[in-house]
Amino acid sequence: MSLFLTWEDLKPEHVERYLEISTLEEITQFLSQLLHLNPEDTNDAILLDFHYYNLAFAVEAKFSPEKISTFFSLMKKTFDLSMSQPHWTWEESFAAFKELLIKHSVQRPPFSVQIFAYEDLSIIAEYALASFFRHYKLYQYSFIPKHVLNLETQSSFRTVTAPPRVEALAKAQPEAEILARNIEWPEEEKEKESLETFHFDAVNADTVTKAIQASLHSQMIELKKTLQAQLDEQERVVSEKLGLGGAPAAAAGGKK
Repeated sequence: MSLFLTWEDLKPEHVERYLEISTLEEITQFLSQLLHLNPEDTNDAILLDFHYYNLAFAVEAKFSPEKISTFFSLMKKTFDLSMSQPHWTWEESFAAFKELLIKHSVQRPPFSVQIFAYEDLSIIAEYALASFFRHYKLYQYSFIPKHVLNLETQSSFRTVTAPPRVEALAKAQPEAEILARNIEWPEEEKEKESLETFHFDAVNADTVTKAIQASLHSQMIELKKTLQAQLDEQERVVSEKLGLGGAPAAAAGGKK
């Protein structure tokens, strides 16, 4: 690929052919074949329009075939470069355009070559600002792929099962009554067995099981007694604190 844009897209024969045709239909067909664009496609139609007006400006400015070819490729190169940079502003694109323009306006081989005269620079820059850069955001909208975010939301309101209804504390039963109703203690006298009744000289699995059961039963009886005593004590302490004991009640009655 050449360092310079002259004859890159429009060869001498292409410029000669373009200068021979005059109707819009012929120019559209010429550019479509040259650039492999489809006039029926929306973006291709925009590009054909873009190149058509660039060539029309070059002819109106009475550019030579060499200048026409260079200007055509300069605008095309600026367009392609800008649309490949999604985050470029028009100022950044214009800076790249000026760099290309200067590269073809100063005779300093091999870094630059003078195709355009100094008097050409101002009219080229004015045309570019009034055409491509004036509608820069529209070109970006049409040619830069858009990243669409598909956002799905879910409702935070879901059906939940209501918790079971809790009765008021005023209807609660004392702990002692609940234990007395829910814990069934075997009759102490009927099922009480002592380890003394076993003969250890004839120990087998059955006798060991009975011994363990007897021991556990004895411990459960003692536990019941201890638990009942603790409940009685707790009830007494609570009654005294609430003023429901015998002595506080009597004192309260005396004051009435």
